[in-house]
Amino acid sequence: MRYLLLIFLCFIFMSYSALSQDVSEVDYCGFNLTPPAECQISGEQEITCDGYVVQWLYMNNLMLKSMPDQFIDQLEDKLKKFSKKEITCTSFGYDLEGYKISYKNKGETYYKIIVYGVVSIQPVMLNISLSEEPKSNDSLPDFIQTIITLN
Repeated sequence: MRYLLLIFLCFIFMSYSALSQDVSEVDYCGFNLTPPAECQISGEQEITCDGYVVQWLYMNNLMLKSMPDQFIDQLEDKLKKFSKKEITCTSFGYDLEGYKISYKNKGETYYKIIVYGVVSIQPVMLNISLSEEPKSNDSLPDFIQTIITLN
């Protein structure tokens, strides 16, 4: 339960407290990513763009076994009209598993892709928030397609 609280606080901290940095690249599991110019890099593990936000959290192998499911359960308890569907994807050739989530907020439907696994040698969980439904790989924003490929 402590790990769940830690991950939740990390995502909140990254979302609301991190200051935008004047950098053009970020490191994701040892891969350098260059977000579109109109996006903001907040902290070291969050990119905010028009219509989507990408966050990632590095973990250890023990945390990877339980923390993602605990995080998703907590979202399910918190969000209204929550629906989840199991998905798989790859990130730089490494297999990830997780969920495509939809939920309602103030009458609007929003979407999340939460996937986790080991990329390179780094256990990681990706939390991607989207304003448009991710029906297929082609419907994902171009930048997100550089990070994951839906199966």
